[in-house]
Amino acid sequence: MTGLAGSRPKGSIGGQISTARGLDKLADMLGVPLELRPSLRRAEVLSPLKLAGNLVLGAQGMPAYDLSLDGMAASSRLTARVSLDARGAWREQRVSLSATLDGAEVSTVLAQVLPDGLVGESARGAGTPAVATFRSVGVPARGLASLLTFDAAGIGGEFRGRVTIDDTASLAIDGETRVTADDLGRTAVLMGSARRQGLEGVPVQATLGTSFGRGTLKFEARQLVLAGLEAGGQVSLELGAARRRGSGRLHVTEVSVPRLLATLADSRLKNDERKTGSPSDNALWPEAALDMSALAGIDFDFRVNTPTLRLTRDMAVTNAQIEAKAVDGQLNLVLRNAEALGGKAEARMEFSKVADGISAQGEMQLVNARLEQFGSPSRSAAIGDMSFGLDFKSVGLSPRGLVSAARGKGQIALGRSQLNRLSPGAINTAALAALVAPGETLGAELRRKLDEGLSSGVVPLGPRNIAIAIADGAVRERGA
Repeated sequence: MTGLAGSRPKGSIGGQISTARGLDKLADMLGVPLELRPSLRRAEVLSPLKLAGNLVLGAQGMPAYDLSLDGMAASSRLTARVSLDARGAWREQRVSLSATLDGAEVSTVLAQVLPDGLVGESARGAGTPAVATFRSVGVPARGLASLLTFDAAGIGGEFRGRVTIDDTASLAIDGETRVTADDLGRTAVLMGSARRQGLEGVPVQATLGTSFGRGTLKFEARQLVLAGLEAGGQVSLELGAARRRGSGRLHVTEVSVPRLLATLADSRLKNDERKTGSPSDNALWPEAALDMSALAGIDFDFRVNTPTLRLTRDMAVTNAQIEAKAVDGQLNLVLRNAEALGGKAEARMEFSKVADGISAQGEMQLVNARLEQFGSPSRSAAIGDMSFGLDFKSVGLSPRGLVSAARGKGQIALGRSQLNRLSPGAINTAALAALVAPGETLGAELRRKLDEGLSSGVVPLGPRNIAIAIADGAVRERGA
């Protein structure tokens, strides 16, 4: 080292960092603000940290720092280089930074590079390697042009944008994120989430406008395709609070209720579901136990519009507005202004964890539905309008268990309606006609008269109100 007594020292310093605390001491020596240092969570997934480094001062006759690091961060190979002019306040000087993490375990590398609020406890995968790289150059106060890439088998990602550091050392980020994943369920597990049946086998392609500031991360979907279905909208995540908070407004071309319920299902699957890796599209009430642990530590408020809300493969409501809120582990779902069977459908459900399973309560209404919509319009036996309302509550372990244990009451209101092609008198008329018909035409005459009589027969159904009750999952007329 030379020139230590002056303003332009030159030389180099070598050393080794073996713990996260050692990295913190190096940051102290370099004057790195606390706000820019690794969080406790990140320090833990970077440890044990064994780095050898070289700090060059005054390279090429310039007052500057040039720091090179090489070693291991947990199970990942870490190489990094930072060059910083030292002619004044660091925020106003040119900075060049590059780093590479090359790990044998994809979940570890994800935990090391993703923001704190997007990852849970690191989950071990199957030894799949991954590489993350970061490049950034510019003046911190005016914006660092930055590129972050991630690559592993079945998962790829890239962020390209600008990172600005203000006079309080707070970060502001603005750019674009691209993500591809062959299996959203696997990706969620690698990020520390519990296994979620409803996410398994769902491929994702996304281009997201991305910004961060004052503890809030925001995404705007510029292109988002989930399992071949297009989606759009905005999502915000508040990451700094003790409980994370999310909100968003989304539009999805189709939403599947069985798959939504399966995202809350326990990771233990039935054998037939394990083979397919996804819930049955025709099972409205899955048998897998509900697991609401995914709501621990996060509150959210999402509004979703969809032209098709699919209840089963063959049953759907259209133009639905869905509100999903979670507060302190309780999930509230509201369906508004949906179109079903020629009428309007609305529903509300609340789910919460109780000692003996999941408690559910709710209500649903269908107004001005058309009876002819319940079957093929060309062959419908009933015509007219009907409405119904229903209140219920239940406790169970699975969606199917909740239905089986449901209790409640409601009312069916039939307007001016009738049942066609049902006339007891038509049988007498056809029998008399057959008796006087010649023997060789008896069968044909009987069929003709029956078709004629039944096609014109009408049995009035309403107007009338029918009180109904739910007990043990079955709907009965109240008092019957």
